[in-house]
Amino acid sequence: MINNTDFVFKLIRETKNDILTWEIVKHALELPHDEKLTSKIYTLEIKDKKFRLYEYQYKHYVDVDEWLWNQRKRLELIDGDNERLYEFEYDYSFNDLFDIVTKKTSGIDDFLHDFLSN
Repeated sequence: MINNTDFVFKLIRETKNDILTWEIVKHALELPHDEKLTSKIYTLEIKDKKFRLYEYQYKHYVDVDEWLWNQRKRLELIDGDNERLYEFEYDYSFNDLFDIVTKKTSGIDDFLHDFLSN
């Protein structure tokens, strides 16, 4: 059986090495009423498969009428209509993936290189 963590680590490594390129997209994303989107939405296409990554908050109930907002990242396989086909089981490695994806899509490395070389 394939381990999802191995897949995520390969995504991290290949994103970091500019083998994979994520894009920021602007499509509607419907979340359950107890969740809210807290980041941009990033997509990646690999071998005719499309993946979506984003950060969201969800209500963690501590009592019937009391909750705290917790934050997580979500990685999904989506179809051509941006509908979820599969949600990867949460893993802490999603945090590292999200960090490298946001850094790469921001263009900060190129900016810093140009700024510091002048």
